[in-house]
Amino acid sequence: MTKKSDKSKSEEILKEVEAEQPTIAAQIETPAPVVVPEELTSYLDRYSAEELVTMFNDQIGKLTGKVPESGLKGFAISGVKNEIRKDVKRAAFVPKAEASPVIGFIVADTGLWDKIGNMIAAAQAYVKKTSIAIAVRDQYINGDGQVLDRRKKIFGRDNNDYLKPLKEKVVDSSRTLGLIARIGDGTDYKYGTIQTNDGPLARGWSKVRFFTPCQTFGIVKDNPKEGFFKLNSSQAEETTSIFKAVKEDIDVNAIFHQVIDPQLTAITAVERTYELIKEAYDRTLFVQGTVAWIARDRPNNWGAIRMGLMDDDGNEIVVSIPEYISKDFGELSKVIVIAKPDRGDLKVVDDETKKTTWEKGKGDVYLQALGIYVVERTPEDVYSADALGDTKEIEGWIS
Repeated sequence: MTKKSDKSKSEEILKEVEAEQPTIAAQIETPAPVVVPEELTSYLDRYSAEELVTMFNDQIGKLTGKVPESGLKGFAISGVKNEIRKDVKRAAFVPKAEASPVIGFIVADTGLWDKIGNMIAAAQAYVKKTSIAIAVRDQYINGDGQVLDRRKKIFGRDNNDYLKPLKEKVVDSSRTLGLIARIGDGTDYKYGTIQTNDGPLARGWSKVRFFTPCQTFGIVKDNPKEGFFKLNSSQAEETTSIFKAVKEDIDVNAIFHQVIDPQLTAITAVERTYELIKEAYDRTLFVQGTVAWIARDRPNNWGAIRMGLMDDDGNEIVVSIPEYISKDFGELSKVIVIAKPDRGDLKVVDDETKKTTWEKGKGDVYLQALGIYVVERTPEDVYSADALGDTKEIEGWIS
């Protein structure tokens, strides 16, 4: 009786265990529920719970031991949100036009245009010229002496910080190079420009070499079959607009004259031409002449010097040459100046007080040199007494 009862009991236990086995197996196979941190649940419409938890755990692994344990979760949450931000930007990114290869040589340079530095210098000069009160009134500085941001637009868009104090470490630099080049698969050489608003690249271009065969990449803005092309710089890793010398046999002299000679403007026509194009920011003229004089020993506050350029009939125009443009030629050299024409200030002397004032933009038209191509060179020390001319205004009496 006892043995039978023990056997029956064993069978019952065995049946119970067998009955429980599917439930136990199911418990083993069913993964633990995925718990998404509450701060990340708003992203469940874009990512699965498993993806968010994996991202969170990855951040925990990266940050453990590097941030205080008490703040580990918060840093991990921020790390996930930052990765999501990157994903959104990558998804929304529309690639710019592909950069094209550019082969030719550089002939002009506008120099580094540091808008922030210029605003600071202008404000300092205005305070020195007038007074702090007037500089505040005219919105160069505020009452605390901070320089104000006078840029109404930045890259064509309204500046939200207009007339607010300049932010620290803000950078706004640009540079434009003039070059004669062929673009992409084209075989024709044309004159055009390449511009950058990237600070490091703008500074890096200060080491470019003029009239030396080179290659780079540029994003085409305008490249008509005939005429003036425009390029933007490329910042893409594989096509950064860095200039590299090429060994290709390029006849710089022949190509320069082929492209530029048809565009030459006579010295006597500069003023008339200026009046027609003065509203164009990128106005450029090519003017040929003989160097009449160079005032090498009288640079202005920015290191620029003046030069006289004359034609065969003795007509003359003044050229302002910035410090970064080579002046490795002497008087009587024949040159072609690549320049931006502008009108200088007019000197006015009061008949009664003899006091001198200047009327802005009322003087003679002159040329701001962007590049100088030497057609026939004389040594730098060549000097002609007749060629020197009147290069400096001297006040003989100061009240």
